[in-house]
Amino acid sequence: MTPPDRALRGTEPCPRARSLGLCYRLEPAEACLGLDPATLGRLAIESWFYLWFNVGKHWAKATGNRRMLERVT
Repeated sequence: MTPPDRALRGTEPCPRARSLGLCYRLEPAEACLGLDPATLGRLAIESWFYLWFNVGKHWAKATGNRRMLERVT
């Protein structure tokens, strides 16, 4: 198990980010997340993008579409 301080610094690669070929470092943009309507809207859009990616990955696996699967894994 990863110690919490290492996980927060982003030293362990995240499987989702790795499947997209992204390099990253976890850092908070703000000290506290404000839950105003604009922020909630952006969170909903980001959640939709993640859902779209995840469904596409599982659809590619289920249908055996290798070309599509290579793009998302």
